Amino acid sequence: MYTKEELIEATQTLTIEEQIDWMIALGAELTVAARGGYPFNDEPGDLKHLITCNELQHRVYGRIRDLRRGHEWTLESFVALIVDHMEATSIPGDIAWAVKRSMPKPPGKPNGR
Repeated sequence: MYTKEELIEATQTLTIEEQIDWMIALGAELTVAARGGYPFNDEPGDLKHLITCNELQHRVYGRIRDLRRGHEWTLESFVALIVDHMEATSIPGDIAWAVKRSMPKPPGKPNGR
């Protein structure tokens, strides 16, 4: 799981467009992470899991919208929000997985994975 400092270090050199690309990937990975809250066979789903993923997606896409409109929302405050959610929810592993999968990959890595 990332700390705030590690996540800021990993993303602070990204241009605004690269940040937007990262956040689009993060939003997509959060949709996959949300599936952990789906009902399965006779087992009920986990509504809290789904709400947590949905709320993070709302924040991710809100920051993309704000950056594209020229509104200031610092990388540091956005990263703090993501990490705080990881630490405060019942699904820190799923959020950390989504963050890890969405991180920009070094050049030369096929599909970044």
